[in-house]
Amino acid sequence: MRRALIALVLVGCGGAEGGAPATPVDPPPPRAAGDGDAPARDSGEVPASGDDLAAGFGDRATRDLADAEPGASGSAAPRASGPGCPAVVPLEMACVAGGAFLRGDSSDPAAGPAEEVTVSTFLMDRHEVSNAEYAECVAAEVCAEAFPFRGFGEPEQPVVAMRWDDARAYCQWRDKRLPTEAEWERAARGPDNTRWPYGDERVGCAGVHVRDARGHGCGTEVTRAVGTLPAGHWGLHDMAGNVDEWVQDWFTECYRGCPGECGEACAGVDPRGPCGGADECPGRRRRSVRGGSWWWGEHFATGTRRRGKPPSNEAHHRYGFRCARDV
Repeated sequence: MRRALIALVLVGCGGAEGGAPATPVDPPPPRAAGDGDAPARDSGEVPASGDDLAAGFGDRATRDLADAEPGASGSAAPRASGPGCPAVVPLEMACVAGGAFLRGDSSDPAAGPAEEVTVSTFLMDRHEVSNAEYAECVAAEVCAEAFPFRGFGEPEQPVVAMRWDDARAYCQWRDKRLPTEAEWERAARGPDNTRWPYGDERVGCAGVHVRDARGHGCGTEVTRAVGTLPAGHWGLHDMAGNVDEWVQDWFTECYRGCPGECGEACAGVDPRGPCGGADECPGRRRRSVRGGSWWWGEHFATGTRRRGKPPSNEAHHRYGFRCARDV
């Protein structure tokens, strides 16, 4: 409701002196401080070739089917094999095999130290929630309307300007939930624990929608249609870049060894972070976001990089989400 009122105010106030209705606002510039996003400019990133961005808003379904395992039926998700994975999963989801893995990066203070944790097998949405999918929840009068940023409203683009509560409400409406931070990292890094969802080397705009030498979003200055770049581990798309993704956990300054550490709440089997990710957590004001976005460079899109964002989000245009489900 709060977002709807904002949009109505924008329209009702008009434009210049003539009083013409205002169109949805353009994306705001990044904040100078307090956003948790260090705006370091990339160097050495190779611009994409001319056809790197050729995939349009209408080819996701074709690519989804092409990614499926040989012999998969229309009701089975791709790459759904592994310990604990069911024989059939919803088409829009993939199975992420559980197990122990080395979570974190000791060279990154916020993501360190690296430590072995274990997650159970779970299902994950194969792509970020799109505008079209989120609109169904709005039409059902369950979800609040998304803030209308110009250039971000195509049906197949990922929904943005999401508060953490918006993301959770949508996932619950779909009989799903937000992934935990540990689950998200397991999904992004895969069974080989790679740096990015597509391996240990940068691929540029041929495989990830980030900022490059041409500008934000591979020079487009907006997000890309979900699922139109090659899938990474487990058949998941856009686990790096496009939009930052909310997860369940409250953010901590590190896993261990700093004043705001997570400690045992982020250790062991199926960790859920401080307060178990509950609605309220004394002393915690930010939720974790993962994956990098179209706004920042590829170095922000690793599987270990983690940042915190106030759950209210203030209608920012870089934050979306995807859902998970227990097996």
